[in-house]
Amino acid sequence: MSMSSTMAPEQSFKPLSPPQARMWTALPPLQLRGTGTAQVESLDHYLIRLVDLVGITHDRMLEICNAAAGQILFPPHGTSSPFLCNETELEARIAAIERLTGQNDLLRHGTPWACSAVMGVHAFSSAARARRWCPVCYLQWDVDRSAEPLTWSIEIKKLCSLHGSELVDRCRSCGKAQPVRTHYRARRACRFCRTPLGWDAEPVSAHLTPLDRWVESQVDQVIELCSDPAQEKLPADRFHQFLEAFSVMHGDRADLPSALRSVVSLWSYAPATKISLKMLVNLAGMHGCSVLDILLDPVRTAQREPFFGFWQGFDYLPLTPRSRLRGSVRLQVALRNLLRRAAVCYLPSLALVADHAGCKQPEILHVQNQVLAAYRQARRVQHGKHKSKLFEQAIQPALDALGLIQIKRVMLYKIVPEIVTASRLDKTDARRIAETALILRRAKRAHDASLAVLPDTARDTVWLQ
Repeated sequence: MSMSSTMAPEQSFKPLSPPQARMWTALPPLQLRGTGTAQVESLDHYLIRLVDLVGITHDRMLEICNAAAGQILFPPHGTSSPFLCNETELEARIAAIERLTGQNDLLRHGTPWACSAVMGVHAFSSAARARRWCPVCYLQWDVDRSAEPLTWSIEIKKLCSLHGSELVDRCRSCGKAQPVRTHYRARRACRFCRTPLGWDAEPVSAHLTPLDRWVESQVDQVIELCSDPAQEKLPADRFHQFLEAFSVMHGDRADLPSALRSVVSLWSYAPATKISLKMLVNLAGMHGCSVLDILLDPVRTAQREPFFGFWQGFDYLPLTPRSRLRGSVRLQVALRNLLRRAAVCYLPSLALVADHAGCKQPEILHVQNQVLAAYRQARRVQHGKHKSKLFEQAIQPALDALGLIQIKRVMLYKIVPEIVTASRLDKTDARRIAETALILRRAKRAHDASLAVLPDTARDTVWLQ
């Protein structure tokens, strides 16, 4: 048999393909969770999961990122998020982590990167952002699937979109705030008293007004836009395109609310001004459109006829601190302040706090259930140690003494001797009463201020703050 007859046809021979090149990364190629949805994982939480996976400290991880970037992008021991719309360093911070993990152009969607050219440094949250969470999410946590969404970091977002429960920022047992950079495995228990931070919280979404629901939906829509892998970075002039077109169409109309006219005037004297999400939501609400309408189609949106009918009975969006607070809101603020200082102050009866906040009995029902429950629980725990009647009697003399001095915490030591003299309390307990009196005095001042009616011009100016 000839050699040619034993060979297979020429076409049966295929060259061996070279082995596919493997991409090695300095850090594990961990994937961002929830991409393309309003529940996208925040890059802050991604970094905490990555730290846990690698088995190093958070500060060591930041050192690795800084070394990869060749500059100090992540300050050590920082407390606020480095990923909430600081455009000057946001791109470099994201790029450093993406290179280290091989997740190129993917991790940026766990941040407001897509809107970072349009919105300012603190557009989504204040600099002193406290860690917030949904207690039901923590209770139902699944290590393989769960993640802390970016929406928890958005200041005007009040509820969990999945469970309708209120986002909280304090342990309901000891009332203390939780560190932002708590280790992943210890994150769902209080750093101080070890009490679980997850519980079966009652949904409050059913009690929201249509306005509140609309605000919640606007935040979700913006975050969903930012989480879309196909979404490019929005041009910096989107907001100003809207203002310019609106000024051409409606700028001289006398029937426009003065607050709306004042926003439009920003474009004329501050063309580089960036907008916050809070202000953008206000603007969209007054114009009768959505935030995405302004961001994605600014000119056509500005040319619509403004829809003012929705705002009858509202002082625009109640998103900024106001001196004219309703009794239930004043009471809620006072209760939260007392809970924050629960370790060093006395928690008086709900009736006493409501009286100083100017909250009538029917208005107490409008205070968020989570706040009332947390306060009652903290008061029960505290009153196992203290004589409530004696403390309650000592508050009024403390308030009288506090009314004679400047209302600042650093001045409290001045009234401690007077409380000791007027009651049978020692200095430690007198100090607790002084702290309580300070919070109640501030609640009283908010109540007194609410009795004064602000003129329309002042009301409109407050909206811009």
